[in-house]
Amino acid sequence: MRRAIGCLTALAVIGCGKRETVEAPPPAPPAVDRMAVPFDDATAATPPQDTPFAPEKTLAGRPTADVVADVRRVWDTIRFAGPTRATIRTDAGDIEVTLNPDAAPNHVRNFLALAQVGFYDGLTFERVVRQETVGLDGSRTRYEFLTAGCPLGDGGQGKGHVGYFLKPEFDEKIPHEEGTVGFWREDDDNSAGTRFYIMLGPCLPMNGKYTVIGKVTLGMDAVHAIANAPVRDPDYEKPVAPVVIRKIDRQP
Repeated sequence: MRRAIGCLTALAVIGCGKRETVEAPPPAPPAVDRMAVPFDDATAATPPQDTPFAPEKTLAGRPTADVVADVRRVWDTIRFAGPTRATIRTDAGDIEVTLNPDAAPNHVRNFLALAQVGFYDGLTFERVVRQETVGLDGSRTRYEFLTAGCPLGDGGQGKGHVGYFLKPEFDEKIPHEEGTVGFWREDDDNSAGTRFYIMLGPCLPMNGKYTVIGKVTLGMDAVHAIANAPVRDPDYEKPVAPVVIRKIDRQP
């Protein structure tokens, strides 16, 4: 009996001295550089509900499938260092935009990528929007802006894309005022594609609901010249002779 007790005691001591293996926590995922998000992470290929398919070719005759392939090719090569500017060269004059990649890096990269591959060349400022809404309290809100970059040049509902859609980068701290430049979208937050707008005046209700990419710093006279050109009757948003974008250049 004494020998058995001794054996049990020895086993107990061995059991008490046993160490449990503690697994090391998994390594933290690498920090995401928001200034260099890959194309597939910044965009979605699935269209919002009821969105028309992308046209086969743009108004300028460019196959949209080629545009998407070219944007993918140059996406990762676009870098931001210091002030980023682009000049929209139009038949009405040059419009210089100071871009804000800190606020919307994916949308700015998309704009520059589309410009670099020549997507905007030959497209137009397709609409001049001047609308007024009346709130329940009787307050009135004026919306005035230009839109450009529709692949087919008509600014139709859901047609402002070439087959991919940008995830929103809204910032309610950035005001919509004269010269503000942003990406147009439809009712779905994830529906921005290729169309952009330039504000003709302030519009508080748009703050935080559209992705702003920058502001016009030179050439507002050209913007107003485009806005003041004759428009069609009865569609008062479509210009009689839409102003053509010849090229968009990134400035050093």
